[in-house]
Amino acid sequence: MADIATNALRDSITSLADYDSQKAKSIRDAEDKTDHYEDIIGSYLVKLSTNKLSDRESSEVSKILKIIGDYERISDHAVNILESAEELRDKGISFTDDAKSEIDRMYDATLEIVYLSHKAFTEHDLEAAGCVEPLEQIIDEFKEHLRSQHIMRLRQGNCSIEAGFVWSDLITNLERVSDHCSNIAGCVLEENDLDLSLHKSIRALKSDNENYRKLYATYSEKYLA
Repeated sequence: MADIATNALRDSITSLADYDSQKAKSIRDAEDKTDHYEDIIGSYLVKLSTNKLSDRESSEVSKILKIIGDYERISDHAVNILESAEELRDKGISFTDDAKSEIDRMYDATLEIVYLSHKAFTEHDLEAAGCVEPLEQIIDEFKEHLRSQHIMRLRQGNCSIEAGFVWSDLITNLERVSDHCSNIAGCVLEENDLDLSLHKSIRALKSDNENYRKLYATYSEKYLA
């Protein structure tokens, strides 16, 4: 399920520059599959949770229940991004060169956070999980920067209202994908310390971890500079 949702998101982003009808079909098929997986995995885990489970087993059940919801939503956002690609193609809408350059960086940041969260979950990689939250914060800040730049272009008459609607949809979907990646990585970190809630583990990561601050600075230079 994680593989399918991750690949669908990647394909949806590449469809913005290189649309292919077969790839579009595979993205929509992937969304159907993740819906199905969420249903059958979730039903199984709910039944499993009625049995006597150890603390570790109970934590694993809770973690996977949360994560399958996040991967299902990532596949939904992949379809939304695909629909934006189709709208751009069908209506002949294009962004300015500056807008293209800016949003390309957000595409790159989103793909990086998707791959990091996928590695964190599938390989239980705590180092990858620790990289997700500082990047998610950068993506949040980058989204606000993109909105400001877009408003400036609108005021200067360099961007159409129609292009603006597609632009807004794209950056909203990309930012929400990063939120789900943060949830996934947070679940991996939480499982590593059963005494911490997801909210507390992320808060501790931000406030107490020198590595977090270093990663934030690295991602800031990479995507915001």
